[in-house]
Amino acid sequence: PGAVIRLEHPDAMLDNLEMKSDLASSIDLYRRLVSALHETTRIPEVATGKLDSAGQLSSLALRILYAPLLQKVESKRRTYGNGIKEMYRRALEIMGYEGVTVQVVWPDILPVDPEAMRRAALIDSQLGVSRTTLLEQLGYDAELEAEGRQDDQQEQAASFNAGFDAGL
Repeated sequence: PGAVIRLEHPDAMLDNLEMKSDLASSIDLYRRLVSALHETTRIPEVATGKLDSAGQLSSLALRILYAPLLQKVESKRRTYGNGIKEMYRRALEIMGYEGVTVQVVWPDILPVDPEAMRRAALIDSQLGVSRTTLLEQLGYDAELEAEGRQDDQQEQAASFNAGFDAGL
C-alpha cells in the first residue's frame, strides 16, 4: 500500500495467484500431521480438549483415553526416580544422616472416584481382605484409626454408664 511496483523486464507480469482446487487435501494433510504429532509426543488428542461429548468419565475410561500420556509419565518416573533418591540420599548424608533409606512415592496420576473406591473396598472386605489393608488403600493410617475406634468405644461406654448411674 502506498507504493508502486516497477517491473524492469518488458515481458514481466504481475498477477494474482489463485487456488485452482478446494482446501480438502490441505485440511486432510493438516489433520494427518496433527495426528502424527500427537502420536510422536505420546499426548492423546483428548488431552488438548478434543473430546466432544463424553459426560462424566470413570477412572478406567480416563486411563484408556490417556494411556499414551500415562505411559510417558511412568517412563519419566522410572527415569528420574533413581536420580531423585540418590540426590536426597546424598543431601541427607551431607547433613549428617548416614545410612538413611530414601523412597520416592509417586501419587496416582488420575483423579479417583472416592465412592467407587469405597464400593470396591466393601467388595474386597466381603472377599476376606483385612481391615488394615483396606484402610491403607483408602489412605488412612490403620493404627491411628484403631486407636480412634477404641477411644470412641470408651466414650460410648462412659456415656452409657453415666446415663445408667443417673437412673435413665
